[in-house]
Amino acid sequence: YGNQLVLPSSAIAIHYGGDHVGSEPQYRKGTLYFYNNTVRLQQPQGTVNGAYLFRLSTTDETAQVWNNVFTFDPGITYPAMRITQEVAAGYTAGGILNLGVNWITAGWADSDPWHPVPGQLKGSQNMITGTTPPVDLTTLVPVANGPAAGSAQAQLPQVAAYPVNYQIDAVTNIPSPRTNGSSMDLGAVQH
Repeated sequence: YGNQLVLPSSAIAIHYGGDHVGSEPQYRKGTLYFYNNTVRLQQPQGTVNGAYLFRLSTTDETAQVWNNVFTFDPGITYPAMRITQEVAAGYTAGGILNLGVNWITAGWADSDPWHPVPGQLKGSQNMITGTTPPVDLTTLVPVANGPAAGSAQAQLPQVAAYPVNYQIDAVTNIPSPRTNGSSMDLGAVQH
């Protein structure tokens, strides 16, 4: 939680589980809690490709995803929530991804058109979409009165012991207290 990730779209932003067909029993099992992060996937204008936010290895892995901002640069042709991986017989790839309230660039899909992902994507109706990023793409600070400002849902009880109390200043990289006031913003930084 509280991360600011700016990645080339050729990267998979979050990979949870494991690698290598046949080693599934050694994969990290259980639930990934992914909240109050700002993720920007970059791509030069005009380049045709997909960009992927999550790779959950098998349905033994689950992610709870809420209060994030996910932006895809305009040159990304296929902005996708998930990508699959090859797994051994007896396992189902794709994981179980539970979406709470998050902001994401309009036009996103579960996967690219050629690589459908097994597993489950739940909660897509909770996503807030738009064509203009709700954060300044340099500082990652939410735009005042934008769709990320004050739009966060309540934290899940499972992470009550891990509140978002601090944020990193994008310019100085110095941690500062995060003051949430009466409502919390989506993403890693409070405006």
